[in-house]
Amino acid sequence: MAAERTITIAYQKTIPHNLPVVDPSLDIVSPPLACLNQDTIWSQPGNLYTQIVDLWDVDNSRSMIAPGNAEDEAGPFRTSQIDLWVKGTTHPAPLSRARVEALGGSRMELIPVAYAGPPASPERTIEQVDPAWRFVAAIPLRSP
Repeated sequence: MAAERTITIAYQKTIPHNLPVVDPSLDIVSPPLACLNQDTIWSQPGNLYTQIVDLWDVDNSRSMIAPGNAEDEAGPFRTSQIDLWVKGTTHPAPLSRARVEALGGSRMELIPVAYAGPPASPERTIEQVDPAWRFVAAIPLRSP
């Protein structure tokens, strides 16, 4: 099928709210697409994720996000998957921990630490409850 149409992908479009586009000068116009029919990988309006999970072998899974996986206009990943989109194909997207970790560019271990500060700023902290106050539960308590 001949490629005939393009799709304009608005920069940080606020779907589904339809708020104004952040910066129209950063919109992306796709290369000519072979098919704009619904239910095809080409029908994506942009910034949509396609994932095909192989439940028999999760490391045989595939994915694609058009046009890329970042909104940084100067970054290398903003349009990194346009070629896949134009071809209507996907790239390997393994899902096992070992295969995902092997693909990683960097690794950072986060260690949770308990917060030791006040529960709120001093001006929003009370020392005692005023007897005139009343507690109303947002979620009603069930009786046992």
